[in-house]
Amino acid sequence: MTTPSFNTVSSPTSSDKLMQQGLLGEWMAIRDSAETKQVIFDRGTRIIEHRDQAESFQFWKRNKEALRPEIERAAKADGFLMGSRDAATAKSDISSMLLDHLSMLMRTTHQSRRVYWQFPTVVEDFTRGPGDTIQIPRWTYNAEPTATTDYTLTPGTALETDMQNLATSEVSMVLQELGLGKASVSGFEPVGIPEFWMSRSVYSLEQAVMARLGQSYEVCLDHLIRTKYFSTLGVLYNDNGFVTATPGDVGVGDDGTMTQSFLHSVYAYMSGQKVPTWMDGCYGLVMHSTAAGQFRTDIGEQLRPTTMRDVEELTNLLPQVALEGNVVGYLGKYCNFHIFETNAHSLGTNGTEGAQNETFGTGTVLTRSSIAFGNAAVGRGIAMPPQIRKDSNDDFGRLGKFVWLSHEAVGTLDVDPNNDASEQRRVWELRTIDVAV
Repeated sequence: MTTPSFNTVSSPTSSDKLMQQGLLGEWMAIRDSAETKQVIFDRGTRIIEHRDQAESFQFWKRNKEALRPEIERAAKADGFLMGSRDAATAKSDISSMLLDHLSMLMRTTHQSRRVYWQFPTVVEDFTRGPGDTIQIPRWTYNAEPTATTDYTLTPGTALETDMQNLATSEVSMVLQELGLGKASVSGFEPVGIPEFWMSRSVYSLEQAVMARLGQSYEVCLDHLIRTKYFSTLGVLYNDNGFVTATPGDVGVGDDGTMTQSFLHSVYAYMSGQKVPTWMDGCYGLVMHSTAAGQFRTDIGEQLRPTTMRDVEELTNLLPQVALEGNVVGYLGKYCNFHIFETNAHSLGTNGTEGAQNETFGTGTVLTRSSIAFGNAAVGRGIAMPPQIRKDSNDDFGRLGKFVWLSHEAVGTLDVDPNNDASEQRRVWELRTIDVAV
């Protein structure tokens, strides 16, 4: 499929006038006045411009639905979306306005199966580039007193003049350039999006972009984050409703599946390890679909639909959800866990991600991993959120190729001391089986 080309003229285009009016004009003014930074990377051989998108992104989120028809009119004025292709003022290339809209949509659109983006501690710093380090704060608690007298002050006696060491530290993570189009990797080549010209509405174009680029970014980000959670060496099994770290302890009659009594024990175990909870006193738990089905069956009539109030409560607990989209994959709050469901891992055969053969008291069985975790276990740094880019070489107007690019870093804060001796273990694999023993 080839894409039509247009002559570029120096006179103002129809879309230029449209982009100076209404909400679209406000958005463009905010975007164009934002601070920018020329970032040099790849040993000084490449330069890219980063823009502080915070204000324009917030404006776009608040006004997305009202902006959409204005964006569509501007795109059609440039000859896209089946607009006036022969107009003398039609642009030859896709406007940055349209690409920015689609990039922000890609950042905030999430499939229900991709849940891990909701949990990390996130820091944004647009002044950094690939190869630079970005600092993610890691908070630790001060020492706890052993007696109430430690807090009992003596009237008239001056307080201690020395200070405690601040109970915080920062974890350095190296930013990477992520994206589609890595050379010589089959199935990850740039993609064509003829819908820029062939769609009749911006909504139809959005669907095409989300299918070809948005889904690719989601897969990459979800995998990047969840591998950090899976770096824990902590593993727990269901031994007749109690926790054990030894698979051989699970024998005949001990169940071994995902049950309510097991989760109560896991919560007690993590609380006993003084793992920090979320602000409401709960932990997070991502179940694979088989475990989620077992749990639904086990709780029976206690199962209830998730309400808007539940979602609002959860959004307040997860800052990244409030920034980048809506809660996805949420099953509800049970046994002091906020439970999410995914089919992105643990559903394959032995040796695939989250699935492994182990020796129970009954013999060799296939176990599947869910992930239980405390607060602030994983960190994520963002220098450039995902951006849609068009290849400048379009073979003389015959073909348009597109990729997504982002500059991000993901690392462990407190997953397991095996990653770094300073880390507290806050993540465990809960390995369960398909059929109770």
